[in-house]
Amino acid sequence: MDSKIKKLLDLNSLPGKMISLYQPTTRIGDQRDLLIYKNLVKSVEGLLDNDSANNTEKTRESLKNLQRDSNFWQYRTEGLAMFVKGDQRLVFDLNQSVKESATVKDLPFLVPLIEATQIAEDHFVLDISKDRFQLWYSNGVRLFPIEEDVAKSFSELFDDLDSDADVNYGSYRGKIPTYHGYRAKPEEDEKNKEKYFRYMDNQLSTYFKNHDLKVLLGGTTENIADWKNRATSQYYLDQDLGKPVGDFSDQELLNFTNDLFAQRFEKEASKKLERLQAALANERASTNLTEIQQKLSERNVEDLIVGYSYSDAQTTQVDELVLNALEVGANVIVLPRKFEDQKRMIAARFRY
Repeated sequence: MDSKIKKLLDLNSLPGKMISLYQPTTRIGDQRDLLIYKNLVKSVEGLLDNDSANNTEKTRESLKNLQRDSNFWQYRTEGLAMFVKGDQRLVFDLNQSVKESATVKDLPFLVPLIEATQIAEDHFVLDISKDRFQLWYSNGVRLFPIEEDVAKSFSELFDDLDSDADVNYGSYRGKIPTYHGYRAKPEEDEKNKEKYFRYMDNQLSTYFKNHDLKVLLGGTTENIADWKNRATSQYYLDQDLGKPVGDFSDQELLNFTNDLFAQRFEKEASKKLERLQAALANERASTNLTEIQQKLSERNVEDLIVGYSYSDAQTTQVDELVLNALEVGANVIVLPRKFEDQKRMIAARFRY
C-alpha cells in the first residue's frame, strides 16, 4: 500500500467528520489559488457545526493556518487534494487539474484523488551519453536529482577506464542540481563506449532492482539504441524520451513523462476491463453493490473498478466501497475518460 494512502486511512480512523477538498492550482503561485481555497473553506464552515464542538474548533484553526502559509501557496502543482480531521491535515500534490469541490462527511471522498494519482507512476529518468550519465527520480509531480547514495556507488564504474579520467559529483546542470560522472578525455572508439555502458548497466541495475521502479531513457537516438542493445535490466521501458534530457525544460519533461504513463495506464485499464468481462461471464465478478460489499468484508476482491461519473445517490456507497477496498488491499481503478461508455460502472472482480 502506498505510504500516503496509509496515512489517509489512519487519518480516517480518527474521530470526527472528514473534510475532503479538491482544487486546481498553478505552479507560479497565483493568488487565485488562495482565493479558490478560501471560498471552498467558506462553503463547508457551516457543515462543521454538525461535528463535536472541540473538533470543529481544531478543524477551523487548521484551515485558517493554511491560508496564512505563504510558502505553501507559492509552491504548488497543477492541483491539490486535502483531507482534514480536527488539527490533522494531509495534502496530495497532483499533476493534473481537478474540479473544485469540498465536502464534510463521515468518509473521505476518494474517487477524484485516485483518478488523478493512478496515472502517475514513480520512476527514474536516466540520461546517457558515451561518457556521461545523469539520473533523476520522478513522482510525476516533481523531479529530484539522485544524490549521495547513488553517486558513491557510481564511482566504481571508472576503475578500469583511462587513468586520466576524472569523476565529479555535485555540479549543476541547468536548473536541476544533479550528481553525475564523466571522463575528462573520453575515447571516441566503440570499444570503450561498450565497456563504459556495460559497467554503468551493471551498477545501475542493482540500484534499480533495489528500488523496483521503471526507468525512462534519455539521450541521442544512437546512444539510446546502443544502451538498449547492451542493457540487462528488466526495468527499462520500451518507450524513451527520444532526445537528451537537456532538450526539455523541467515542465516539458514532466508533461512528456506524465502523458507516457497516462497512456500506459489506459492500456492497463483496458486489460482490467477485459478480465472483468471474462470474470462476469464466469460469475467471478459482480456489479451488485451489496454483493461487492460482502466480498470486500471477506477480503475477496481483487479489483474494484469505478466509472468516473456515477449518480449523486450512489456517492456515499461508492465512497464506502472505495475506502473498504483500500483497507483490504484491493486494487481500485477509476476508469479514464476515454471509457465514456463505462463511465457509470461500479464492479468488482473477485479473488479465486
